[in-house]
Amino acid sequence: MESQALDTRDAVILSGFSFEEDIDKESFRIYRQNFLNRKPEHPFNECDDREFLRQIGGWAKERSSGNEGVTLAGILMFGKFRSILDALPNYIVDYQERAGTETRWIDRVTTDGSWSGNLHDFYRIVTKKLFTDLKIPFQLEGDQRIEDTPVHEAVREAFVNTLIHADYSGSYSILVVKCPDLFGFRNPGLMRVPKYEALRGGTSDCRNRNLQKMFQFLERGEQAGSGVPMIYQNWAKQHWREPTFEERLKSNQTVMVLKMISLFPESVIQELTEMYGENFTGLSRFEQLILITAGTDEFVNHRRMKELVKEHSHDISLSLHTLVEKGFLQREGSSTGTFYYLTGHHPMQDEMFGVPVRNPELQAGSSEHLTRSPEHFTTTSEHWATLLTLAEPVRNSQKSPKELGMDWGNGNIRALSANNVEMGRINFQKETYLGSLKLYKKWMNNGETSKGDITMTTEAPLENVAQIPDNSKYILSQRVILLKMVPEVALSDFFAQYFQGEQFQTELIKQSTGTTVLGIQQKKLVKISLPLPPLPEQHRIASVLSTLDECIKKTEALITKLKQVKAGLMQDLLTRGIDSEGRIRDESTHEFKDTEVGRVPVEWDVKTIEQICS
Repeated sequence: MESQALDTRDAVILSGFSFEEDIDKESFRIYRQNFLNRKPEHPFNECDDREFLRQIGGWAKERSSGNEGVTLAGILMFGKFRSILDALPNYIVDYQERAGTETRWIDRVTTDGSWSGNLHDFYRIVTKKLFTDLKIPFQLEGDQRIEDTPVHEAVREAFVNTLIHADYSGSYSILVVKCPDLFGFRNPGLMRVPKYEALRGGTSDCRNRNLQKMFQFLERGEQAGSGVPMIYQNWAKQHWREPTFEERLKSNQTVMVLKMISLFPESVIQELTEMYGENFTGLSRFEQLILITAGTDEFVNHRRMKELVKEHSHDISLSLHTLVEKGFLQREGSSTGTFYYLTGHHPMQDEMFGVPVRNPELQAGSSEHLTRSPEHFTTTSEHWATLLTLAEPVRNSQKSPKELGMDWGNGNIRALSANNVEMGRINFQKETYLGSLKLYKKWMNNGETSKGDITMTTEAPLENVAQIPDNSKYILSQRVILLKMVPEVALSDFFAQYFQGEQFQTELIKQSTGTTVLGIQQKKLVKISLPLPPLPEQHRIASVLSTLDECIKKTEALITKLKQVKAGLMQDLLTRGIDSEGRIRDESTHEFKDTEVGRVPVEWDVKTIEQICS
């Protein structure tokens, strides 16, 4: 409701701000020149600077009080660096070019005071960078080369949408990311129309309408809610994967990712060609796409193909049937649960029954091993020890790289911060800094990481535990401690599980300090008492829990796939039904009729809700 109540939030007049002191004159001049170039006959060109700013929404006057001044839109679009921050203390715009999604940036533009920081300059600077080295074939109109392709149009639209729909009162930055195979756009603030309406088009409810108007004057940004459908259409023209468009409710953000990944991946095509030779290359383009989708997604169903192509439902069914008859695909399931996979490559063959059982106690059928409880961490012996006697704590130098006379970059050694260490795993999808070998040696001066070592966050958040996944070098960044267990008495796999359990987590909080943010000092952490079962028993307990973890992961993957299968089945069952022999009706074998709700089996009636409800 708050978002809707502030429909014209960027039209608010900022008290104490002026055109002379707070508007970046060069940025404003460039905008006026671009406006003139695009609209040479427009009457706004005859206005002086202040009147021009008023006409485009950057200056306003309250008719009731007579107060006038620069609007929030005017400061955002043309303001000076310090003026923008005076109006919006949390304002940050950030562009990053990365060599990959998990790497640190190799080029960056952000609000660091070296340029105006306003949206107009941010758009001008970043647009050039987004399109540099963009390997998209140019188009011809007659014999004239057209540099502006549908890809340029879609990327520009996504960028402008990010700027005009952002909630600039939020605490998150605007983030634009360019990688070799994708563009990413993130803005603070959730969508003001349902996602399905945005995808359908025709509905527009812009959070910052004056900013929207300013970009539209430069012929940037679609009107009437047509921008998102255009992005999807232009991406489909390249035969690329469908864009990702989502809201992140917990962090109050909207994200769009445009992946330049083909529906026809070369690696999958090569694999299919090696498998089937001319039998594959001789198929129709649509039949090849079905096999490619099965190879890429591990299985394919009717609904998935409907998402990818515009072929009639009957043609999809016929092609799937033909590929089964020719031996390319195998079919499983019935009704709307039918799915297809490449012959001999069942997508679930190792997930339902192939879970390895490492411990014979699991085979005995004892139910006590099938639930995770603190009892697995309790030893009946009286062996207890402090953490200090069981592990060697390793921390970093507790100084920043600059305090060591160095800086990040110039290397590829990842720095693990509390942001990367999650409960049970290290998340490399989140941003990590990279350091050089020289920095690593100077920073990690009291120990190195090894596979299986335990990392623990000691503050913000206090609680997360994960194991180092390999023998690569890692720099321990802020708020992270490494525990190297003494192998003669303590097994890392056992204590990694124990540290995640309720008993240890409760004690951790008891020993912590702080009001707003809880944290624990190393000297207190190492004095926490731990149960110490005999080493063989530690191995047995860790094996049971590790097996359960694997079962959980595989079950979650299976559930995800079955949901996709169900979704495909629902479409068929609710539009075609099942005949007396238990088969889904098909227009090639059954009679259908035209109705106001589309074609349905001749056995079906069509009624209104009023007719079937009491």
